[in-house]
Amino acid sequence: DWEMPGVDGIELATMLKNQQSTSEIPVIICTGVMTTSEHLSVALRSGAMDYIRKPIDRVELIARAKSMLYTSDTRKSIKEKLRIIEEDNVFIQALVENIPHPFVYYNIEGIIQSFNQRFCDFANCSKETLQGRSIYKYFETLGLNCYLDEDKKLIDERTEISFEYSLKGNDYLFTKSLFFG
Repeated sequence: DWEMPGVDGIELATMLKNQQSTSEIPVIICTGVMTTSEHLSVALRSGAMDYIRKPIDRVELIARAKSMLYTSDTRKSIKEKLRIIEEDNVFIQALVENIPHPFVYYNIEGIIQSFNQRFCDFANCSKETLQGRSIYKYFETLGLNCYLDEDKKLIDERTEISFEYSLKGNDYLFTKSLFFG
């Protein structure tokens, strides 16, 4: 209730949201006096997930509580899945970094998604420069114009391909594989 003695509902919601152990508790603020849009805004900023006016209708309260609990459970589930994905990404990045050759992963449009430090060294670029950049534009500046042609061939044939290319006075063997996730 917004109008509680001592600590009001807004202060209590704020305190709950500011403590890690209680921050996930869903809060509905109820009031019979503070009923304007501005009051609703204050309640939501305090951390309340919903707002209900007095007199409280029993059916409406139950419906909102069920909805809030469902939303809360869904948020917990999503957070857990995100935690697992982040752990997997750390593991995958560790694997990528330990590949002994330059490695780059890019999407079907040619936008770089991931790479290892050896690729940065090969490309003579920083990680910030490469992330999200088109692989084709980068290789065009190195004179590797056949790269796009080889990718088209890879997509059409859907088979792993290898090709040799001389670059910066060295011969390189490029190996490419499609990955469908």
